[in-house]
Amino acid sequence: TRDAAAARATVQRMRAQLPSAFEADVTSTEALALLFTGHPSEALRRADEVLSAAPERSPRVRALTARLAALCFGDRGDGALVVADRLEHELSDWTLPATRASLIAALIGTTRLIHGLGIATPSAVGAMGRWPEPQSGAAAVEQSSADVGWPLLAGMRRHLAGDLEGALDPLREALVQQRAGEGVFRSEAAAELIVVLCELNRLDEAETLFTASLPDQIAIIPGLSDWSAAAIAGAGLQRQRASSLAIAAAESAVRGGAELMAWVFLADAGRWGPPDRAAQARRELALQVDSAAARARSAAIDARATNRPGDLVAAAKLQLAQGFFRHAIELAEASQGTSDGAAERSVGRAAAAVLATAYEHVGTRSSMTPRTVRLTAREAEVSRLAARGYTDREIADRLTVSIRTVNSHLASVYRKLGIASRAELQRSFGST
Repeated sequence: TRDAAAARATVQRMRAQLPSAFEADVTSTEALALLFTGHPSEALRRADEVLSAAPERSPRVRALTARLAALCFGDRGDGALVVADRLEHELSDWTLPATRASLIAALIGTTRLIHGLGIATPSAVGAMGRWPEPQSGAAAVEQSSADVGWPLLAGMRRHLAGDLEGALDPLREALVQQRAGEGVFRSEAAAELIVVLCELNRLDEAETLFTASLPDQIAIIPGLSDWSAAAIAGAGLQRQRASSLAIAAAESAVRGGAELMAWVFLADAGRWGPPDRAAQARRELALQVDSAAARARSAAIDARATNRPGDLVAAAKLQLAQGFFRHAIELAEASQGTSDGAAERSVGRAAAAVLATAYEHVGTRSSMTPRTVRLTAREAEVSRLAARGYTDREIADRLTVSIRTVNSHLASVYRKLGIASRAELQRSFGST
């Protein structure tokens, strides 16, 4: 029923009605229930209670499963990777029901993807391919970019790297799969797809999906609904609203113990809304930089707020090192044309090197969306409104600028995109 309160009530009835000999089973089940209702930190505490008592294998594996995901999304990657290895060892000589084994495989794969091991995307199994196939560490080898595997993890992988078009089909397939059966990752699949659609400027499709498949309370990651709504607001040029929603998502993530995702949400708050608000929220939340991924996100947030070329390029290099190629491109391009003399040349060379490497991974400029083709923030705003059918006068009134300024921005956009008409602009921005 996707009812978090009912799940917690069921656990409490189990605790009240079952003999004390089943305490480890009840508590390990409670840990999983807490995990999948957006409370990773509480799930971690329950899991550690179970593990400290040296339980039998079944509750031990449940507790390790909860501990793995809680550490992963709590930005404690080293610990999560250790648990992943331990879980694989536990399962090497023990056969679990297919769904349970695949759930563990999904969390192991996600942990290794997020924390930088670059493993292969597991193959999909089952009648609908809804679950990943469990695999040993020896099988976790790098796949070519053409391989897909389990759709949700494949889509996440491509989204992280910035291959937005490549992420679309696997994420669409993942959402179809997660709408059936257990659907434990439905909220994650919906949120990822909504954000990717917004990044590709497919706002109408994203809004329709948000209405039909709103991320709900059954999710490991708190704040997914606000994150999705923030992406929609950002794509609709509602920058203040986008910032507020993304920051609210980060606050929910921190409260639930998903600090790694809080960094993601705050970084997007700085991309979709005023960067200074994201930087302020980052200070107020007092998030710790516990991983290389968090360090990259933190640098991006601060660099966007200062808007200093050197900071932007340094942050772009950190994104590049983490494989966040789209973010690296955005930051490197933002650094250009804002300095003079020797400083400008130095920044320009560093930015060009970042761009060359990033585009090698995500494709040429023609495969990217208009936002990443050196458009300024105002050019992107003007283009988006023009692509949605606003007249020059309406754009000028909405942005509080002159019609001449609108015309100047559009002329620059046409030149940069190599187009000559509003019709081509609509196609470039995927407008409907």
